[in-house]
Amino acid sequence: MFLLCGTVYSQNLSSQQGRYWKWAAPQGWSHSESIAGVTLTSPDGKYEAALAGLMRSQGHTTPTAFLRRMLGMAYSKVKLVAVRQLPNQKMGHPTWTWIEADVTATRKSGSQMKGIWRCGVANYYNLNDAFVNGWWAPVSSFQQSKNNLEPIAKSIILTDPNEAFGNNQLIHPSTSSSAGLAKNNPNTTGDMIMKSWENKNKSLDESMRKDTNVRRGYEPAYDPSTGQQYTPSLSNWNAAKGGYVNPNSPTEVLNCGTPGDPKPCTAR
Repeated sequence: MFLLCGTVYSQNLSSQQGRYWKWAAPQGWSHSESIAGVTLTSPDGKYEAALAGLMRSQGHTTPTAFLRRMLGMAYSKVKLVAVRQLPNQKMGHPTWTWIEADVTATRKSGSQMKGIWRCGVANYYNLNDAFVNGWWAPVSSFQQSKNNLEPIAKSIILTDPNEAFGNNQLIHPSTSSSAGLAKNNPNTTGDMIMKSWENKNKSLDESMRKDTNVRRGYEPAYDPSTGQQYTPSLSNWNAAKGGYVNPNSPTEVLNCGTPGDPKPCTAR
């Protein structure tokens, strides 16, 4: 079990398949799915995780502008407190530009929220594709919510790229069209982007996790038999044993990550 602002949720995430998307959330969380994404909400309404995208929008945009625009559609007083540039990603034909931001906002009810959101944008032929993915928590529980909400947000993946974003309603170039037109068809580009989305997320998340652990000097770990969590220093890595020694059982080593989101050890 884990505790979020006085509310206890199951630590085990339950996978669920929607019409277009698949996700994993604690038991009791509600979901709202559309062709453009998924929003997952805790029973008390205080915590959210979501992924949303818009494909083939007119004009060019930036990740910062799109993130403000998307979050501003549902919340007020959206403020990007800190913005971190992420590596560009080649996905399909265009190159995607990515950022990660600490964001604050106000719900319609007036409650204050803070979360971490990532946004990627691809500009091409006076069109743009864009995604946002992240989570919200009450400002007071932002820090202690990170390890629990990140896996929920990152679990959202597309499983039906043919119908999501209205891809099945686009007219494909005929077989007699030139090679250039077929290559630049937005629907073809969108399909390639969707198919590579999950792999991109895994690769980007892993590189970010390793970099963060190195900078902070420790990483999360847990006892696989009890689920108890620890934060051993990277300097405590025991190469002979091939892991971090369990302080409560010196003959055993800890697993890295969390019980709900195991990871390879950074120090390995």
